Amino acid sequence: MVSTMYYNIYKVNSRKGDDNVITETGREMLRFQEQLAKDYGYQPIGYNLFLGDVRQKYLDALPEWRKVDGDPEIPLFTDKGTQISTGYKRIVIGDYGAFIEMSQEQMVMDNIQICDGQEYRIEDARLVKRPQNTYHIVFNFC
Repeated sequence: MVSTMYYNIYKVNSRKGDDNVITETGREMLRFQEQLAKDYGYQPIGYNLFLGDVRQKYLDALPEWRKVDGDPEIPLFTDKGTQISTGYKRIVIGDYGAFIEMSQEQMVMDNIQICDGQEYRIEDARLVKRPQNTYHIVFNFC
C-alpha cells in the first residue's frame, strides 16, 4: 500500500483551468533536472563551481503558490487538469528536483495510475520499502 507519494512540483499547479500549464520557469527546471540526471547518473551532487548549489536553484524556482511546510487544503492538479490531491504535507528538495509530498489521505486515488514502464516503482522493494513498513513512491502521471 502506498502511504506517501512524491510528485515533481514543476509539473503541478494549484488551480484547474486555463492557468494550469507548466510555466517557463517550470520547463527550465525540468530540463535542468533531466540534464543533471544524464550528467551525474543520479549520484549525489555537492556544491561545485559550475552548478553552484542545485538545491538552492530548486528552492528559488518554486511556484508562487507553494508553501514549503505544506498546505493541507490546497488542491493540486497536473498540467492536464487532473486533480491529484486535496492538499500536501511539504515540499522535499533533493539533488534532482523539488517534490510535493502527499499522504494517502490527501491523494485523489481514483485519478492516480502508474504509467506503462513505471511499474518497477511499486514492485521493487529496494525503491519503495522504508522503515516502519511504509512505502514512498515518486509518481509520473500519464
